[in-house]
Amino acid sequence: MKARAMVAGLATAGLLALAGCGGNPQVAAYVGGPGSAVNVTVTQAEVDRIATAIAGTTSDAYDTGVSFASAVMQIKVQAAVVDQVAKDKAITVTDAQRDTFYATQDLYPELAKNPVTHDFMVSYANTATVLADKAAATAFTDLMAKTPVRVNPRFGVWDDTKGSLIDGSSGSLSEAARPKG
Repeated sequence: MKARAMVAGLATAGLLALAGCGGNPQVAAYVGGPGSAVNVTVTQAEVDRIATAIAGTTSDAYDTGVSFASAVMQIKVQAAVVDQVAKDKAITVTDAQRDTFYATQDLYPELAKNPVTHDFMVSYANTATVLADKAAATAFTDLMAKTPVRVNPRFGVWDDTKGSLIDGSSGSLSEAARPKG
């Protein structure tokens, strides 16, 4: 048990070192920047806080904040771009539309009521609702392609053309250490 804890500690230290090499370890992602239509910084602290709250809501005792961190970061990046699309297209998402989105998953209503995850869930529902509109989805794809996104290496590699993390990319040392087969 002590050996497992030590290996986990070393892996964590290695991740922090890698993150530090890639930029500010306190930042999960930079979306856009000065002169861009979007200029948002997603902090690691907010990703961790939200991801931990989500993990605490699930019934799986093995869920941790780390389990949800990449998804939270990715949604926050996409939401920053969708917010600009909604402004440009004068799209307003109603409470009724958000409630419809929350009804799609058992945990969403609880997460929407949680003070820690409420704003994230509003943003997530807004993103899903706006992207359900074909013209808005096209505008999102266009703006996403023009918006520089830099993610902390611990999350993997961002694909500008898809507007998401590349499947299978990971900054995790444990992924590289796993035996094949």
